[in-house]
Amino acid sequence: MNTFFFNKKQTTYLPTAIPTPPTSLPTNPNTTTTTTTTTTTTTKEIGFIILRHVNSAKTNQYWKECYRCIRYFYPSNKILIIDDNSDTIFLTCDANTREQELHNTTIIQSEYTKRGEFLPYYYYLKNKFCDIAVILHDSVFIQQPINFHVDEYKMLWHFPSYLMKDSESSGKQIEQIRALNNSDLNHMYEYFYLNKFNGCFGAMSIITYDYLSEINNIFKIDKLLPHITCRISRCAFERVFSFLLIYKQNRGNVASGGVKNKHQSLLGDIIKYCRWGITFDEYIKYRHTMKLPIVKVWTGR
Repeated sequence: MNTFFFNKKQTTYLPTAIPTPPTSLPTNPNTTTTTTTTTTTTTKEIGFIILRHVNSAKTNQYWKECYRCIRYFYPSNKILIIDDNSDTIFLTCDANTREQELHNTTIIQSEYTKRGEFLPYYYYLKNKFCDIAVILHDSVFIQQPINFHVDEYKMLWHFPSYLMKDSESSGKQIEQIRALNNSDLNHMYEYFYLNKFNGCFGAMSIITYDYLSEINNIFKIDKLLPHITCRISRCAFERVFSFLLIYKQNRGNVASGGVKNKHQSLLGDIIKYCRWGITFDEYIKYRHTMKLPIVKVWTGR
């Protein structure tokens, strides 16, 4: 899924220094994460959500590779595949990805077409299949084991603040903010135009069910369903979602000028992370030399 807009052509390059997950999230193939206090021990289950849209023989390979990579490093974790209006002519499986062979995996055929990046959060709220969900596009491929533990959330990647002010989607952003009908959020959004906030690239994140539920209890995010119906409105959502993530820490702080951009991403700025526009064919050919923790490929869908 590619919903991220640029208003100017980006330079393509491979990073000279390969980023690694921050030390707070050490690489580790754990399927669960355990938190110990003086009185209690809590084990949190980590699951994966794959957002799938197949419209060609080539894009049919994406979700299968995404699934294969997850299963290579996380053989037993639960996976939820959410299909957003795939063309069944191209949607085929091989020996490892036939539905009966998809281990510990559930497939949901979404009744809400073209909602894209919104769907993982909508269905996660309705299906608590794990404590922490790693939300991925089908065009994202894990290349090494990573401990995905978070206390509340982390973006997978962020994009810099100058790309938040996107003229293509600004009207849809305002429409979605108004649909959520929250005065503090309105003020926070207005404040953002005078300050710098990072965006959540592709609305991909690692998020706990409890934190997402907190967000939903405040905003009732299903109110956005009528307002996400096309590519531009999905671009707007990845920006609006950034505000929903930081709302809890900043509720009521706008008037005092105390709004803080506490966004953290696992892998940093997507613009600096990898060459923009890597294709699936390039990934297959060069994946063993890329040495990136996670690889994102681009396609027009």
